[in-house]
Amino acid sequence: AQQGLMALEERNCEAFERALSRSRDCVTELLGGLRDDAGVEVVDSLKALFAYVFRCLAYADPQRDGQLIRDA
Repeated sequence: AQQGLMALEERNCEAFERALSRSRDCVTELLGGLRDDAGVEVVDSLKALFAYVFRCLAYADPQRDGQLIRDA
């Protein structure tokens, strides 16, 4: 995500999109790796956190919004 933010500041759209795509892929992997048989409260909290991060990254891409990347 930091690479995406730097690319945005440099106005390098291709690198920006590629970096945010990789960041979303990483968050998706984290979400997919959560096991429901672990502590339910912890897993639910992590799911909510990762979902928030994913949404911020997803919205940052078309809006070209550096603050959303920082929020993520």
